[in-house]
Amino acid sequence: MTSTDSTPSTKGTLPDVGALLGIDHGLKRVGIAICNTEQTLAVPLETWTSQTPAVDADHFRRLIRDYRIQGLVIGLPLMNQTGQESKQAAVCRKFGRWLSQETGLPAVFQDERYSSAHAETLLWSLGESPGKSKGRLDGLAAQVILQSYLDRGKSEIRNSKSEGNSKSQI
Repeated sequence: MTSTDSTPSTKGTLPDVGALLGIDHGLKRVGIAICNTEQTLAVPLETWTSQTPAVDADHFRRLIRDYRIQGLVIGLPLMNQTGQESKQAAVCRKFGRWLSQETGLPAVFQDERYSSAHAETLLWSLGESPGKSKGRLDGLAAQVILQSYLDRGKSEIRNSKSEGNSKSQI
């Protein structure tokens, strides 16, 4: 599986075209989001309640087949102030390696700091209480994780194009 230690992975490690799954891994629930094949827009797909490894693997393989998924973006919990990996990060990395192996898809880790807070803000803006919408909150957090990965990739592409343009003008 492709990743860089505690820093988020760059867009170049997954296919540039095709749907991706965004994953917000928790001990009880897994928030799942999907993006369009152009990799511009992420939307929440579902919140999966973890069961046994065999049942979970079957569920993810079914999603991957049904939605023609090309890669996985897994949220990596980092400490807010320092950016170092939290204790939960090791659990997420283990889950990511397992999921990549079970599905045969490439996977990257994406900094998930503030994704739950952002998802809570989205729920409040819809007039919903995050405390009463835990399942929905996980799917929205996965959407935030995936969208931040997509946006980061677009930013890197824009920067490389502008550097290329300035070099060609010299």
